[in-house]
Amino acid sequence: MKNNYQIGLIYAISTALLWGMLAIVLKYSLNFFSSGTIVFMRFVIAFILLFFIFFIKKRTFFIPKFHKSYLFLALGLSINYFFFMKCIEFTSPSYAQILIQSSPLIFALTGVFIFKEKLSIRQGFGFIIALAGFSFFFRDQLINNLSGSQM
Repeated sequence: MKNNYQIGLIYAISTALLWGMLAIVLKYSLNFFSSGTIVFMRFVIAFILLFFIFFIKKRTFFIPKFHKSYLFLALGLSINYFFFMKCIEFTSPSYAQILIQSSPLIFALTGVFIFKEKLSIRQGFGFIIALAGFSFFFRDQLINNLSGSQM
């Protein structure tokens, strides 16, 4: 039996690989389906899979009691997926990945500048590392864009 560290590493690697391939696969699927159809089918398939997992495992305790705000959250998630698909439809998968990967930093900056949240030294250091990584990535994208080639 593998220990938790190995299992976690396998999960992290598989998640990174699948997340990296997602935008490319979605861009290819736009040749056959509209972005709204793809988003709808992703939600339907996710619902069916989760329903069967909960049904087989008899795990009803994971399903919280219904609250009206859940409809607002579901609507927000749906809009997020829809606009991610529109971004892929109108740009390249690499630009869509930039947008989706930079959004947590944008939310954090919003909290700092608009809501006056304080960052700890650790969080500030993490911010600097993330911004440095994004700047290297954006630089490569900008150079590729100006030279006329796309990734």
